[in-house]
Amino acid sequence: MSLERFRLRVSIRLKILVLIVTVTAASLASYLLVGMSLIIEDKASYIYDYNFGQVKASSEQIASQIQQVRSTLLVLGTLIQSPLKPTPLAESFYQRHRKMLSIGDLLVLRPIDPTHFQTISDFAENSAAMESVLNALDWVPKDFDKRELLVGAAGPGGLPIGIRAQDADGKPIVLLTQLQFNSEIFQERSSKLRLHLIDSLARPLLGTADFFSGLNPGLTQEFEKTLLGSEFQSGAKDWQDGDNDFIVAYQRIPSVDLMVVGLISKQESFRAAEALAERSTILGVSILLIAIAITFVFARGLTRRISEMWHATRRVGQGDFSARVEEGQARDEISDLASSFNIMADRIDELMVATAEKARMEKELETAQAVQNRFFPSSGLMHPKIQVAGKAIAATECAGDWWHYSQIGKHLIVVLGDVTGHGVSSALVTAAAYGAFAISISELRVEKCEDVRSIIGKLVRRMNAAIQAAGAGQTSMTAVISVIDLETGIMKTFSAAHRPVYVYRARSGSVQTGSPFHVLMDGRMPALGEKDVDIPEPETFQLRAGDVIFWYTDGLVECMNTRGVRMRKQTLFKTMARISDEAGSHADMICEKLLQEFSAFLGERAKNPEDDTTLAVGAIPRDAMFLQGKIQEAGCS
Repeated sequence: MSLERFRLRVSIRLKILVLIVTVTAASLASYLLVGMSLIIEDKASYIYDYNFGQVKASSEQIASQIQQVRSTLLVLGTLIQSPLKPTPLAESFYQRHRKMLSIGDLLVLRPIDPTHFQTISDFAENSAAMESVLNALDWVPKDFDKRELLVGAAGPGGLPIGIRAQDADGKPIVLLTQLQFNSEIFQERSSKLRLHLIDSLARPLLGTADFFSGLNPGLTQEFEKTLLGSEFQSGAKDWQDGDNDFIVAYQRIPSVDLMVVGLISKQESFRAAEALAERSTILGVSILLIAIAITFVFARGLTRRISEMWHATRRVGQGDFSARVEEGQARDEISDLASSFNIMADRIDELMVATAEKARMEKELETAQAVQNRFFPSSGLMHPKIQVAGKAIAATECAGDWWHYSQIGKHLIVVLGDVTGHGVSSALVTAAAYGAFAISISELRVEKCEDVRSIIGKLVRRMNAAIQAAGAGQTSMTAVISVIDLETGIMKTFSAAHRPVYVYRARSGSVQTGSPFHVLMDGRMPALGEKDVDIPEPETFQLRAGDVIFWYTDGLVECMNTRGVRMRKQTLFKTMARISDEAGSHADMICEKLLQEFSAFLGERAKNPEDDTTLAVGAIPRDAMFLQGKIQEAGCS
């Protein structure tokens, strides 16, 4: 009996799964090592945020209590009328708010000069004690000129607060009392956090009972003075007192020169995180060792065959497409992969041949496109009597549209053609047309021909014969030839089944009748390359200063946009007129802007138009002057 039936088929998927599990376990161990460092960093951020939050909360409670005392005493001041004794209403108001605000005895002082007070009333059980407080503070009336509220050094009775107010008659008075803070502000905090309140001289006023435990009071006070000198209202810093590291947060109380300072020990805060990091590191190392052992056992057989394929792919990458892989007899995905590799190598041989052929054809197309670009003018014409500019937009690499201009003596010749279809075959016909045009121009210059009919006749006959030969009777080219006399401004136009030529003449004066566009419609002759025909008399038109001439191919009016709509004639006329008025006599600007509007109209279709589009523009400067000839102008559209 064959052993083939009893051979166990182990799926490569299972092998990869085992490998992924082990690698994941190793990655987990690494993650634990890195993750614990992140946990410690997060713990530090949490401690900073917690410390600062506690300090801010305490400062807000203190500021709120001071603000309540201030508001209450300002109201109390308006109830004081007698200079000797408080009124019953004022006494009742004071007693009602005293316990609620945690304030002590109260003196009412009247400034008698900038340096002396007079006690005019008191709400004190011990007036002598309050007078002693006033004397110890050494406050004088001028101290209250710029500040409404002053705070002194804390004493046994609390924190002295003086508030500038007005009595019932609107006269200035000063109310002096002592504020007793709620000790719970500092006591209801974490056991690791120390808080206390200091004045502007870094003297402690109130705080947690063990604030200075293990600290050097002198060094602590010096450090707190640097906090008071900081330009920031709040913040957090690291501070070291001997071998102890602390995170210190501080918050000023804007209304008075007080600051709340909070300290928390780094060693105590990070102790739990460091213990967790140690245990996690041990666990991660254990998992990593186990994963390495498992990966070695299961991956050895798998990686050997993959290595063979890797070497084969390296040979293919270096250009040796004869490299093949032994498929073997194992019944798993690796064997299937080896078979697929061999098929791929065979296919690459075929694709390389096809790619080389495609590259050769693309290179030839690029060469043909570069050659065809030479058929067009390298730049526009800048002449005192006319500016000429043009541009062709190809639908494919090689276009079937073509235009050119040339000057023979006083005559400017502008030719524009459109071969049926587009692509390489059409480009060959344009090459023939350009060759005939170039040869004809050279001969006319040698002959110094000045007769317009002779010029047009030679161009038409030569180009017609060249196109017949190149197209073998299967391809034709519509064309328009305009010859402009630069002295008289007379333009004679010949059309071989081509689109009409438009001449835009801006209206002038208050009376505006008719269309500003003159349409030259001579199209009695068939397209070039179809047959030999007699050349009719060209259409004649008298140009004037400011006129703009438009020659174009049918792509301008036949290409459709994304909605399947072509540009309407009225839209084209309006666009031509607007751009001509804006650009004046700058033919290149008119041509560029009109084609931009055309591309915007096509939208996404502008990237892949249906047909080639060519536009040539001739602009007569507004200061140009011609010797007028006696001719009959073309009709208007």
